[in-house]
Amino acid sequence: MKKIFFFFAIFSLFLSLKVEAAILYLVPETGTFQVGSNFSISVKVNSQGVSINAADGIITFSPDELEVVSVSKAGSIFNLWPQEPIFSNKTGKIEFAGGSPQAFSGTAGQILTIVFRGKRETITKVNFSSGSVLAADGKGTNVLSELRGGVYTLRAKETLPPAEEYLPPPGSPPAPKIQSPTHPDPEKWYSNNNPIFQWELPEDVKAVRILVDKNPSSIPTVYYAPPISEKKLENFEEGVWYFHCQLQNDKGWGSVGHFKFKIDVSPPEKFEISVKEGEKVFTTTPTLVFKTEDKVSGIDFYEIRIGNLEPARVKEGEYQSPPLAPGKYNVVVKAVDFAGNETIAVKEIEILALEAPKITYFPKELRPNEYLLLKGESLPEAEIEIFLQKRGEEPQVEKVFADSQGKWEIVWPRPLDEGIYQVWAKAKDKTGGESQISEKIIIRVTPHPLLKIGQLAISYLTTLLTLVALIAFLILLILFTRFKILQLKERLRGEAKEAAKSLIDGFKVMESEIKEEISRLDKKPGLSKEEEKIYQRLREILEKARKTIGKEIEDIEKILRLK
Repeated sequence: MKKIFFFFAIFSLFLSLKVEAAILYLVPETGTFQVGSNFSISVKVNSQGVSINAADGIITFSPDELEVVSVSKAGSIFNLWPQEPIFSNKTGKIEFAGGSPQAFSGTAGQILTIVFRGKRETITKVNFSSGSVLAADGKGTNVLSELRGGVYTLRAKETLPPAEEYLPPPGSPPAPKIQSPTHPDPEKWYSNNNPIFQWELPEDVKAVRILVDKNPSSIPTVYYAPPISEKKLENFEEGVWYFHCQLQNDKGWGSVGHFKFKIDVSPPEKFEISVKEGEKVFTTTPTLVFKTEDKVSGIDFYEIRIGNLEPARVKEGEYQSPPLAPGKYNVVVKAVDFAGNETIAVKEIEILALEAPKITYFPKELRPNEYLLLKGESLPEAEIEIFLQKRGEEPQVEKVFADSQGKWEIVWPRPLDEGIYQVWAKAKDKTGGESQISEKIIIRVTPHPLLKIGQLAISYLTTLLTLVALIAFLILLILFTRFKILQLKERLRGEAKEAAKSLIDGFKVMESEIKEEISRLDKKPGLSKEEEKIYQRLREILEKARKTIGKEIEDIEKILRLK
């Protein structure tokens, strides 16, 4: 195999003097496994305080005793592979060459995980035939000092009775109570793939057997003497597993303890967000679709955040948003599996504003108790909300639908009281999209020109017409009287004086009557402030008329005297 990494070191420097420090080794170094069952071995590096950035090696095994099921780079400290890990069950070799731009320094740097399967009952070896570890010193110095292989015992399956048939001898240890500080709840998924298991050792225990597999009631096969009370598994595969432990004393192997644990380190699969109603929508409550899968533990929930709104959680891959104002929104959906692994998708959506409806016809002024008629234009078949708000009150709302040409009209179902009103409209399409509001219009509801006194009203127009008619009548009377005086001269001189007196008295009576009639309008004695104002106004008009008529009478008397 070609020695590595023209991009990590110049070949001549690679052949320079080695600084011995790093160790390439296998974990576990020993173990007992069943023939036909899979077991994992990790390839690790101990840099012993030196910063390294590359390593390569050739691992050999007996193809008659073992076969490689898979080689995985999951969890490796290297992310560049000039030589991808390869294996041959025919020649019994595994080759690899990896590196990283970032330096590593540590005692248990994970490089590979190899899954073997035992082929026959034997004691077999797995060794390094060659290898190197390069320092991150800019020269590619080989700092490898030791290669450590492993020795493994393969036992036939038939030597182990089924768990339900195993009867521990009297006096043997009870089943150990297994605990896990990293995976305490057997029914919960964890994203930690380095589980730790612990159990107590009675004083008379001289050996321990453990096993990890997918069978809930297996009998352990991996032997430890002296006994251990803790086991840590590194970079373990995903899935539902069972840790089995059995203790031995002078009486024999005791009952088996079992502990279930679940591992899921893979995030949910990548996914995209789509909008059911379309990329650019008028609806204010778009439906987001974002379904994905998690092949190990499954999807626990989705968390959705739209703009600055509070995040929401749903179980299914669909979510209808709360009402949104027109504009652009950044949508972030987080898919979370039962182990807490996350995958995030991001999308920008845009809520478009519908064109505001137009109010094309409205009366600027109405009389009390009249009905309001409105006409307008909008999108075809849109739902139109009409808002009518009297000054100082909450708006009232009525709905109407536009026809196929977008025309609409409405007669407000209740007559309007006196006051000032604002009217505006808003449209909704079939998807629920809302428009901006239309221009607000003003409608005044006022009575005919009336003067209100208390609960009654006197028409200003009627009052003025009455006064004008009265004055016209008096003027005509004067003219008629003057005409008669010219005809009757002496005979009417005395009567003219009497007529003048009668007219003056008549004005006095009229003034008194007007005052009395005004005071009776509100059915209360005396004049109110408003009534007093009207009385004074009428009095001024009568006074002017009286002066004018008086002057005419004086002129008549002068004429009569001259004649």
